[in-house]
Amino acid sequence: LVSDKYFLGAIACVVARARGLKFFFWMTYPYHQAQVTLSREGMSTNPTIALIRGRSTSLLLHRWLSPRSAHVFGQSEKRAVDFAKTGANPARMTRVITGVDLDGVEPIPRPVRGSAPRTLTIGYLGTLVRQRRLEILVDILDELRHRGVAARLLLIGDGAVPEDRLC
Repeated sequence: LVSDKYFLGAIACVVARARGLKFFFWMTYPYHQAQVTLSREGMSTNPTIALIRGRSTSLLLHRWLSPRSAHVFGQSEKRAVDFAKTGANPARMTRVITGVDLDGVEPIPRPVRGSAPRTLTIGYLGTLVRQRRLEILVDILDELRHRGVAARLLLIGDGAVPEDRLC
């Protein structure tokens, strides 16, 4: 099983086939699409390299890795639909939800301390990288505060690129 590493996945797939083993691929995030987006929006240090990387890894994923995988796992229905559009066999794809479904969950009311307004907390737990567009959460926080909502934002995680880390 290889997760999100397209070139490593290609090597592992060849090795698995040579040894008579099944190969499985898990796609948690469409990094190939993110590279193309970063290039088009000028958010990459080198947009040309990002575009080439995005398109080449897309070809590797959809034309080579996916067809040769015994099974492909993804984190959303959209990912499964995207894979099917590229010719992948839907019978060899499984969606694995890694989030929390809050439907039917009632919030537990907390007692209000004094007369202070309750603070809305928005939390993000994950990688702190530019591709995640976390500035949208900062914009949302600003808009909420502008409308008079007491709110705070918790960003929990780390990023591999120091420039992408938020302090």
